[in-house]
Amino acid sequence: MVDPPPDPFSPGPATAWTPGRGRPWAAGEFHGVGPDDDELLDLIMGGLDLAEAVVSAVNDQHRASPTPCPGVDVEAMTGHLLAGLRWFAGLPLGGPADPAGTPDPDLSGLALAAVFADAARAVRRSWGVVEIADEYAMPWGTAGGRELASFMAVEIVAHAWDLAVGSAQPRYPADDLAATALAVAHGLDEETLRSPGMMGPTVWVEPDAPAMDRLVGFLGRDPAWRAPAPGGQPLAAG
Repeated sequence: MVDPPPDPFSPGPATAWTPGRGRPWAAGEFHGVGPDDDELLDLIMGGLDLAEAVVSAVNDQHRASPTPCPGVDVEAMTGHLLAGLRWFAGLPLGGPADPAGTPDPDLSGLALAAVFADAARAVRRSWGVVEIADEYAMPWGTAGGRELASFMAVEIVAHAWDLAVGSAQPRYPADDLAATALAVAHGLDEETLRSPGMMGPTVWVEPDAPAMDRLVGFLGRDPAWRAPAPGGQPLAAG
């Protein structure tokens, strides 16, 4: 039986994104010195626009295609990001604080674009500069909305790239978002960022490479990665 579309305000896990997994955070511990709260909110909203465009362009042929995250295909990656967004949307509304409390949704047989759009809409409704400035009681201690939003912003933009290359989509014009996301990522706690299940070691990228290449390289991905076709050759974008 096909599961019904998930409630966009029902929190799910972000298994590969659990701030404080490396060490507990307390309010005020955030290392970021990047964009201000309005710019951070713009990054989240722009990242959602990018991710929605990517998910909307995924066709059935590519749902089972691999992504740069080992063992995670396009459909599973969409579910992972969807779960994180649903949890994030619910947090300011009094939803559960633990982002890892519920399995990622089973998206088999569901229209990815419609389900993802519901979750993105929920984030847009529930997060603003007031929520970014607030503090939240998390399983590891009190955390500021800014640090939670910063991790989520980086997660959205990076996974939009994962989904685009996994589904053989052309490069999206997102270097402005990537440049801001890279500035935010550089301000995140390194131990948490590189803890097991999070981001891998930095992949060296030319300093003058496009901002998206530098972002994904910093987050442990090879910018040249392409999903293999059934015959073993990389899938062509387009």
